[in-house]
Amino acid sequence: MSAIPPPLCARAELLARAHPIATVAELTGIDRGTVYALRARGWRALDPGRNRRARPTDFAIWSGRESREQLRLRYRTGPQVIQRWRHELAERERRAPGA
Repeated sequence: MSAIPPPLCARAELLARAHPIATVAELTGIDRGTVYALRARGWRALDPGRNRRARPTDFAIWSGRESREQLRLRYRTGPQVIQRWRHELAERERRAPGA
């Protein structure tokens, strides 16, 4: 998931004054859960310098063989990071040429 630019956050805030969250999500193209998160943090964009742990190079190998809990223990991270890495891997495979 890429960071939402500040102008889009501002647009979502303006739309939320007159529309329900589902409509704001539809009009802006932002996921509904992300709109809720934006509202919870005062419609501020995330800091672009936010440090996110990169997906390990061998994650694709182990991801298909181990459960989320086993991966969490292997890489010493939380379940949300494992979920993000699996999502990134699925996106990469979906965008791969010839797939």
